Amino acid sequence: MSLRSKTLSSFKNLMRTCQIVFREDQLALEASRQRIRREFEKAKCLTDERQIQERIKIADDAEAILRTTVVQARLKEDGRYEVRLRKDMPLRDNIPFKL
Repeated sequence: MSLRSKTLSSFKNLMRTCQIVFREDQLALEASRQRIRREFEKAKCLTDERQIQERIKIADDAEAILRTTVVQARLKEDGRYEVRLRKDMPLRDNIPFKL
């Protein structure tokens, strides 16, 4: 796969993940889209293969972090938060803090 193809794939995966993670939160969705576009535009003029691969890795890592750690929560009328977990969200054991 060429660097151009890898870059485009990373861009699309990151945008797709943002759509899923920030669903129904237009402010967060638009902010993430603008940031992704801005970062990819900045890297557009890179010619060094190593720098391009580093940027692709950063984009792939960011996508994985968003997909596996970000959840949406909504404040309900009773003052509690309702968390929407996605099916692909890995659940981990909750370890209580001890002194």
